[in-house]
Amino acid sequence: MLERMIRSRGHACEIVAPSLIPQRPGEQRKHDRKDAEELARLYRAGELVTIRVPTEREERVGDQPGTPPPLSCPHLDDSTPWPLERLQ
Repeated sequence: MLERMIRSRGHACEIVAPSLIPQRPGEQRKHDRKDAEELARLYRAGELVTIRVPTEREERVGDQPGTPPPLSCPHLDDSTPWPLERLQ
C-alpha cells in the first residue's frame, strides 16, 4: 500500500477520505491546481479529517477464508440471506 511505503521511507502521511473533504455548495472540483491549493489551505487550517489505514495484520485477518464479507458489500442487499451461523 502506498501509505505504508511512504511511512517506511521516513515521511509523514495522512489519508483523507474524499467524502470527508469540506466542499462549498455548488462547487465543482475539476481543476487540479485549484484543488491542490484548496486542500493545502484546509490542511493548514486543520479542517481535514484523516482516516486510519488498517495494518498489514488487520488486512490479513480480514482476508482469511470463512471471514464474513464486509457489511457494506455492494452485491448484498436486504433480500440476500446472511449466514448467521458464521456470527455465532
